[in-house]
Amino acid sequence: MRHKTKTSKLLLILIAMGFFIWFGGSIIRTAVAYDLFIPATELTLKNYYSEELRIQTVKLFAIGAVYTDISYGIAFISTVLLCIYWRKNIKERGWLFMAFVLVFISAPVELALIYLDIQLSLGLYYGNEIIKFSDKIINDYFMFRYTKMVIPSTMSFLAFISAIIFIIWRPLDKPDIDKEFNLSTQEGGK
Repeated sequence: MRHKTKTSKLLLILIAMGFFIWFGGSIIRTAVAYDLFIPATELTLKNYYSEELRIQTVKLFAIGAVYTDISYGIAFISTVLLCIYWRKNIKERGWLFMAFVLVFISAPVELALIYLDIQLSLGLYYGNEIIKFSDKIINDYFMFRYTKMVIPSTMSFLAFISAIIFIIWRPLDKPDIDKEFNLSTQEGGK
């Protein structure tokens, strides 16, 4: 496995940094968004929040999308490049195959969420002035994300956590291959 080359190390660093920033940013953004709603209800807005506070919360949510979406994009592109770079080793490494499959299966959902984030940001900052929380831009992109996309986004999030678990514990790994690889590199280096 070519995991000790500079290219693979760089791609692994980009993947790790991108996914960690995306992961943490997504949790923070979800906490900010759910602050608008009464806990344990089906998205009932807190009635003691003013319209300005609700709109500012959505704007804060949209600002957080910038760094989380960019870091996801960097991590995803690096994952695709690493998959191409390690394509010969995927058959021997079951954990690597499972991690790549989980990342690629959840990518369409994350790309749809990124699209919603971009449309929300464009509508809030470059569109018409938002006066009420019930305006079309907030309903079409923010509320849609937390009503219709909550299950797919949760499943995508869990798929990424599973991919990380596969990378850490490496199930279906063949340790004989590592021994043969290490012996061949030691013999070739003498």
